[in-house]
Amino acid sequence: MKDLYSLAGISKQALHKYKLRKIHVQKVSSTVIEECNKIRKNHKRMSCRKMYVRVKERVPRWKGYI
Repeated sequence: MKDLYSLAGISKQALHKYKLRKIHVQKVSSTVIEECNKIRKNHKRMSCRKMYVRVKERVPRWKGYI
């Protein structure tokens, strides 16, 4: 495995952090879409920017770990 990491030019830690970030981004994306769909049901003409302001308070922040 060490040879594979050195060939790719990354460390185990970098790969692990990359995976965690990827998982977090997927969770945040699905949360935002679900919340926007809920808002859109009652507020059909609300702009995306206003929905984002409402939703961003409920979205978990990245802390570097899960």
